[in-house]
Amino acid sequence: MRRSHSSTMHPRDAEQLARFGGLFGGGRRFHNDPPPYEAVPLDDGFRASDPGLKDFKTLGALRKSYLETKAMVGGSIRIPAPEAPPEAHAEFRGKLRAAVPDLVEIPKDPEKRKAVESDIWKTLGRPEDEKGYTPDGVQFEEGVKLSDEELGQLRAVAKKRGYTTAQFKSLLEDVGVERSGALKAAKENQAALRAEFGAAYPEKMKEIDAIAVATSAPQALRDSIAKGQIDKATAVYLLNVGKQLGTETRQIAGQPGGGGTTLTPAEAEAQIAQLLPNLTNSKTPPDERKRLQARMAVLERFANPGLVGQDE
Repeated sequence: MRRSHSSTMHPRDAEQLARFGGLFGGGRRFHNDPPPYEAVPLDDGFRASDPGLKDFKTLGALRKSYLETKAMVGGSIRIPAPEAPPEAHAEFRGKLRAAVPDLVEIPKDPEKRKAVESDIWKTLGRPEDEKGYTPDGVQFEEGVKLSDEELGQLRAVAKKRGYTTAQFKSLLEDVGVERSGALKAAKENQAALRAEFGAAYPEKMKEIDAIAVATSAPQALRDSIAKGQIDKATAVYLLNVGKQLGTETRQIAGQPGGGGTTLTPAEAEAQIAQLLPNLTNSKTPPDERKRLQARMAVLERFANPGLVGQDE
């Protein structure tokens, strides 16, 4: 019978094996091994020999800084001296364009600059022709529209002034804001006129237009009257002018005799004030009182335009 032998390794041999990486190349270290080079401290005298070394405390930190500096220098583009030959400057510009594709060169020489201006403006967003100016992305307020003719005119202006697409859209936004303000003012004017004239609005506008014709008013004013865009102050002024002209303007407007089938709220209120004394007078005959009451009912409808169209 064969005796088995112990496979236990002597402690000294085990330590030696571990020092050289073990059977599988492990990284086990012992207290008496030298530190790795990254952690080797730099001598204070060495660090004091140059101001640039004072912040490096270990060999690893110095190595890392050296490698980073080397990589930066290797990837840098050296600026040629002013007296360098044209080939050196051309090579420098070529390296810059390769490193920064979006770089735009603007020469100082006027003639050279003129040669690259088109490329510069193209980079900034100036289209080659008017078709490049589009209203895409421009939002107008409700009611604001531009016709094809107006858009064409604005495109022509943009092309003449050399606008970029962004500047053209800014122009459209400004036009939209201006037109929106004009529409708002027109609505306010018309609302003020309707409130002033009430049910008599259509007849008063005809009378105002007749006065404008009789006084040879500018066509622009007549257009404003036709569109109902004339402001209240101008409308009242023209009516006062018509009163000074007499019955001529009323006849032109189709209101013979200076009268009319409708009254403004102010005119109705004035007639109500004239009728009230007789209506409240106890001596007024019943038949006259009944007539006055019927007339008052009609006048009340003109004095309060909101009642027009309702059953009596």
